[in-house]
Amino acid sequence: MDVMDKLSTFAPALLERQSLMIDILLMIKGSENKNKKTSKKVWKLSEKVLIFASAFVKKAVRRRPH
Repeated sequence: MDVMDKLSTFAPALLERQSLMIDILLMIKGSENKNKKTSKKVWKLSEKVLIFASAFVKKAVRRRPH
């Protein structure tokens, strides 16, 4: 068997492995993007919680009898 025959024998396996690696990398990248979006949502929600919490504290202070 010459070199070209050997390469053609292994080529499908190498292509399949390469395709699998690309799929895995795309999945990892997709999860990173999803995590970034989730973090942004959590950050925005935490900002809202802080705004509402301070409003409730101010309201409670105003209602407190002197």
